[in-house]
Amino acid sequence: MTCLADLGILDQHGQAMAVSAAGHLGSAGERAFARQDVRTAANLLLRAADLLDEGDRTKARLLIDGGEALAEAGDLAQSALVLDHAIEMGRALGDHALETCARLAQLYFAHSTNLRSSPPTSPMRPSVPSPTSRRRPGMTCSTGPGASLWR
Repeated sequence: MTCLADLGILDQHGQAMAVSAAGHLGSAGERAFARQDVRTAANLLLRAADLLDEGDRTKARLLIDGGEALAEAGDLAQSALVLDHAIEMGRALGDHALETCARLAQLYFAHSTNLRSSPPTSPMRPSVPSPTSRRRPGMTCSTGPGASLWR
């Protein structure tokens, strides 16, 4: 199937359609994440991100959420690549909050995977909640001035 972007440079109408489609796909991805259908969530969130330009902060947010969904689905290698891309986007945009959100997601999965795969050293070993249990629908990386990191 050919999309408008494959046919050449998008005009304003084509770009508006891409942004609208990304919004719909992103919303569907968040709903899938909320019901813990992480494979579907990753697919939808990353498809939404693919429709947006590299300079779009929404793309970076979608990549962070998509990277989290990939990690939750067990695809840690792909998750690391997606989160690396989000980190680079945050850096390129000069958006330290986005960069930090992506780094925290990456660190969380690296840490929780290490805890889950290593043998317990004591019966008091802390449990690591899954990201889907710590997030609520609509909870996103907050990048506004004075905003907490997760809302």
